[in-house]
Amino acid sequence: MDEWLHAMLVDKPELAGGYVVWLTTPKADVLRGRYSSATWDVEEVIERGEEIVKGNLLRCGITGLTAGAGQ
Repeated sequence: MDEWLHAMLVDKPELAGGYVVWLTTPKADVLRGRYSSATWDVEEVIERGEEIVKGNLLRCGITGLTAGAGQ
């Protein structure tokens, strides 16, 4: 990584480590297969879990391809 990018690294490694551990718990199941960020408030994610699932939110994918287009 270029030296000038180091200033952007403001979060401590423990944040990512703790988040990964939290993702292994049943409370984080709402995020399974979805985009998430270690900087999010996990309590808010849990509170909004039904909204996330019902709205099919936080999904990433490719759309617009027709069947057989890759053949």
